[in-house]
Formats: sequence, C-alpha cells, structure tokens
Amino acid sequence: MKNKFVKIICILIILFGCSEKKKPNYFITSEEYGDIYNEENSTKQLNFDSKNCNRLIIGNYDESSDILNKKPSKYAPYSKVKNYELLVPNKLDALLAKSKKTGYCCCPNRNLSISFYNKTKEFTSLLVDTIEHKDKVIIFEKGFKYSYIVSKTDWKNFLNQTELLTSNEYFTTNLTAARKVYNFALKNNLVLKTSHNVSKNWMFYDGKFFLKVKEYGTELKAEDLVKKIKSEYDDEKFEVEVLFQKHTYSEDKSEYYDCEIELMIYCNKDFYEKFDLYKSKAAFKKTKAEFFVLGKAETLNKIDKIATKIK
Repeated sequence: MKNKFVKIICILIILFGCSEKKKPNYFITSEEYGDIYNEENSTKQLNFDSKNCNRLIIGNYDESSDILNKKPSKYAPYSKVKNYELLVPNKLDALLAKSKKTGYCCCPNRNLSISFYNKTKEFTSLLVDTIEHKDKVIIFEKGFKYSYIVSKTDWKNFLNQTELLTSNEYFTTNLTAARKVYNFALKNNLVLKTSHNVSKNWMFYDGKFFLKVKEYGTELKAEDLVKKIKSEYDDEKFEVEVLFQKHTYSEDKSEYYDCEIELMIYCNKDFYEKFDLYKSKAAFKKTKAEFFVLGKAETLNKIDKIATKIK
C-alpha cells in the first residue's frame, strides 16, 4: 500500500511539472515573474530621476574587442561616429510610455546606447537592439533585468527629434595643449572620452607608476595599503588605483603565508621622486593624451586653434 501511495505522488508531480506554461524565447514578462517591477513606464526605474539630466546622447555601442580580428576598440563602449544629442530627456519617457515592458531580457544585441548626462557628467546608460527584429526595437538595462519593446516607427520618430553631433579626435604629447582642450570642453559642455591606450588621468597628472607590495606572515588589505600611502603623503596630490590583490592562507585559514597587492599611482614627476615608502616602485611613465570630443561642428572648429586633430 505504501509503495502504491508513493507511485501516485510521483505521477502527480510529473503531471503538474509538465503542465507548466512554456516561457517565451526572448522575454519573461513582469506578470510571469510576479509583481516585482515598477509598473510605471519611465526612466524612474533607473538609479536617478531623469529630471536631473539635461541631455541624452544616443550613439553606436562598441564592444571592447572585435571578435573577427581581435582588434580592441580604444574607446569602447563609446564610438566616435553617429552620435545624436537630445536636449529634452523627458522625450524618452514619452517613448517608453508607448512601449511594452518586459522582465528579464536574454540575450539581445547591443548596437546602440542611450547615455544620460548632466552637462558633461554621465550618470548611466541604457542599451538598444535595433537589428534583432524588423518591426521593433528593444531598449534594455545593462544587467538585462528589464527591457522595453517599442515599434520601429516610434523609435524613428524619437530619433528625428535628435541632432547629429560630429567628433574631433586628438593624440598629443603636449599635455598643456591637451588640457586647454579639456577645459574648453568643460566650459562649452562638450563630451570628451579618453582612449584606453593612455592614462585615464592625463588631464590632471603628468604620468603614473606601478607598485607591487608583498607581505609575508601578516595580513595586508588593499584598502589599508591605500590609506597608509595617503596618510604618509597627505599633503601631496596623487591618485591610487588597485589593480590586483591576492592573499594566501594556511589550510585552516588561521595564518597568512603571503599577501600581494598591485597598484597604479597617478601623479606628477615630483611626487614620484619623493615616494620612498616602498622601494619596489617601477619607473615613472609619462603619459600622452588621446581622446575625442563630441559637439557641433562650429564649436569644435574653435579647438583647432588649441590643438591639431587627427585627420
């Protein structure tokens, strides 16, 4: 009798399991997930209110490397070409209000991005897939947590309200000239993006140096090492970036065998020469400036008097 009862239970489990609704290929709606999404179709689902932003920039989304030839994109995920500006961010709210909202979205293409700016400060961005479907566009959050489906017609009408921007690209060892361009960009609310090939802090520091620190038998955390350096040189101007840290423990994790931390320190040459806290510092590398500036052609032309753009 007991075996018969177990068999009946197993059959019921199989039947109920098979009766589960089939999930759609690309989207799981908020109804299927339960009421865990904000039902208001607007950018309020982002980490900030879109009213705090005064512009949107819609541009090509570049992957960090080209799958076919392994050639890295030096400005990824940003692109120098086909960038559009919209100075009325709530137009996006109007577009999303017409959309169909979905839950988890897997796995759309990423060929465009919508970046939210207040003047030159970027807050966040949404990604856009305009190539997967003929009659609709998918706008989605970077982590694929939610997405919006809009018609191609509504998307084209949205783009018709934007203005095409041009870009000037620069590469120079003359940091004085490059910083004049940077200041011009800030003053005129021009978006500036730095290449991955140069120091990200070229506008503030003349170079950088690599530092590897090892400790044996004692615990050393990266945040404590950074605090130690800043405390030792509290009157100096520099920035520290943690690149890597590794801790090796005993089998019972009661003792530290060794700790290894790698840092990149951005600074001027005078600070590098003063730095003697660790003798393991690498050579000082003077930086170059490589970047592009987005804006209207008539504004960008004024930069030609400051620096020479890449042809």
